[in-house]
Amino acid sequence: MVRLLLVVVVVVCGCKKEPQPEPAVAPTPPAIVEQIRASEARALEREPPPCDNARVVFDGVVNVKDDRFTHVVEQEGNFFEEPWPDLDVVVARARRFQFTLEYPFEKAFTGELQGELTARKAITAIRAGFRTMYGASTVKEIPGMLNKQVTGPYGEAFHALDDLVIEGIEVCDDHTLRVSIGS
Repeated sequence: MVRLLLVVVVVVCGCKKEPQPEPAVAPTPPAIVEQIRASEARALEREPPPCDNARVVFDGVVNVKDDRFTHVVEQEGNFFEEPWPDLDVVVARARRFQFTLEYPFEKAFTGELQGELTARKAITAIRAGFRTMYGASTVKEIPGMLNKQVTGPYGEAFHALDDLVIEGIEVCDDHTLRVSIGS
């Protein structure tokens, strides 16, 4: 009977691997950092005051650039998208509703909706307003940052369209919408 013996030889090298240098990241110019801080401070100053008897139209997070009306939910450790509930429930009725998008540009956009107000209708109008604001803008990378430098007809901003999310919408007694935008 012939037996085969398999011998595995492991060679351990005492070699020291040279650390690889990390790719060079250009430092963010201090002037840009100051511009971003000033832009954010101005945005906070323009924040509209809370309205009397506000009614919630939408409370959640939905991407401005996206056309979907879904959100991620977790169930037993699994994550999946599902439609936002109650998007088509009429929240208020008026001849017209107005909203102003103050953030993130220097100049505001004013839009309006007519008739019955639903969350879907409000989100769609707000998304259209932002598409108008960003439509003729140029976007540049900022060295060392995820922010972008955006310049266009509404002034300067430091967030690209796909950075923005609608976090909430309220309707006020005077038929204005108070829109909360995050980035």
